[in-house]
Amino acid sequence: MPAGRKHASVEYFGTLKRLSRIHTSEGFARACGKKSANVSAYLSGKKVPRDSALRSATSHLFEWNLQPILEIAPCPTNLAELPSEGGLYILYDSAGEVIYVGKASSLQAEIRQTLKRKLNFPVRLAPVLKKVAPTFGTIVTRVSVYSVPSSRLRHNLEALLQRVFPNQLHNANVGSFK
Repeated sequence: MPAGRKHASVEYFGTLKRLSRIHTSEGFARACGKKSANVSAYLSGKKVPRDSALRSATSHLFEWNLQPILEIAPCPTNLAELPSEGGLYILYDSAGEVIYVGKASSLQAEIRQTLKRKLNFPVRLAPVLKKVAPTFGTIVTRVSVYSVPSSRLRHNLEALLQRVFPNQLHNANVGSFK
């Protein structure tokens, strides 16, 4: 290693901090999921971060990648058109009310399964108005679908949205934050 240069891993960690545009070491440590003392040691060069720490820090810093695929669009009749990547989905009834929020490692498979599931309680459907336990597929008219590669972000967004719509959802459980 040339004189005056820090170890490549230390330089990489410093570059991550610069690119993150987070000015404090404490804020940067929080954003990359590391202890503040370790981050200070990495940045000063007193400690050389291992490859696993660099991978983890990079993943945490840039995990907020969320791309809309469909937003309040009619529920697709051909679910094969949906991507099989991980993400988050929101189901709406004919009144535009959010009735289900879910996360999925495969959007296509999970939405297909959810639409086949029965609601937790009976509802009255026209024209007969007899109480029945329909499937989500019977009730859902619109859907929002978002690509979210990070499983941690998917989990936390689902938990947050389940708290935003607490009295309308037919989710069996309200998730917790990771």
